[in-house]
Amino acid sequence: MSVTAGSDEETDFKEISSTNYQRVQEKVAKISYADGIADGREKVFQESFDEGFEVGFKTGFELGKKTNLTKN
Repeated sequence: MSVTAGSDEETDFKEISSTNYQRVQEKVAKISYADGIADGREKVFQESFDEGFEVGFKTGFELGKKTNLTKN
């Protein structure tokens, strides 16, 4: 094996490694972005549910008190 052949193999290996690293980085970025979007949606939905639940509970509780007063 000549020195040039070894050098070419090393260069090829570095290029392949660099390309693979870039692909992995792009996939990780896409996955991280998707996870961030999902977490954001979940947070918004949870906050909206909590707010709606509180309003619905208070309204139902007040209606329940009035219904019980008219039955007695």
